[in-house]
Amino acid sequence: MKFIAIDRIAELMGVSIHVEKPHDTIPGLTIGVLGGPLYDFVTLVTAAMNDTGRVLVDLGYPSLGAFVLEALRGSSAVMENSGTDFILERVSIVYIVCRRFTHRPTASACHTCVP
Repeated sequence: MKFIAIDRIAELMGVSIHVEKPHDTIPGLTIGVLGGPLYDFVTLVTAAMNDTGRVLVDLGYPSLGAFVLEALRGSSAVMENSGTDFILERVSIVYIVCRRFTHRPTASACHTCVP
């Protein structure tokens, strides 16, 4: 997640992030440039994926799957909480950690958490 690129996100979503435009100096030549109606949205999704991946790795999870698996294992061990409550609690912890990144002057803003 932390290294997924914008072109891969666009491919998985099945959308184009390129628009065709005439070349500035060569008449009759059309080139593809980044842009289009979904470009900004795909950029935000990519930033969210990268930031979430960084936070999970910083917390010691090699992947989102490892995080979910631990949350599910923990929910079965915690009988007083339902599985959903336990997973929501775990996601909240990641959210709080992510929010703290936005308040550190040396860390980049976490686009996943900024409202």
